[in-house]
Amino acid sequence: MNRTISNLFCIGAATAVLLGIAVKSLIAAPTSALQPSARIIHIHRLLQEKILPQILPGVRRTDLAGTQTAVVRLLQIRSIRRHIHRANTEYVYVVDGSGRVMLGDRSELVRPGDLVVIPPGVPHAFVADSGTLNLLNMASPPDTPEQTTWL
Repeated sequence: MNRTISNLFCIGAATAVLLGIAVKSLIAAPTSALQPSARIIHIHRLLQEKILPQILPGVRRTDLAGTQTAVVRLLQIRSIRRHIHRANTEYVYVVDGSGRVMLGDRSELVRPGDLVVIPPGVPHAFVADSGTLNLLNMASPPDTPEQTTWL
């Protein structure tokens, strides 16, 4: 029971962080920014339908919401090789699955309820233990391919 309460607390805290960042980004967005529509996105339904488009080998992704200052994405990853983003901070919440994240020179196990914070310029990679790692990703500002360096 204590583990369940702890897991619920971690999920709630991570969700609050992601939502707080998204709300802060929306408030700071210029009036010309595209505002997301009010809606509920059922993450587990999207994962069950397995319809996410593949963007790289071992990586499926779909954008859920975004403005000029932030984007929220759902990712299914078997592995994504080491890379850096020069201009954005990423917040990665583990929804389902387990694996390893490489941050700089260290490697750590991640599992549901974990939140990974990746500042600009920090080399990082993800590898699922088995199957896929289902992640909720928030990037601020939104990243572009030109701002990503593959290592």
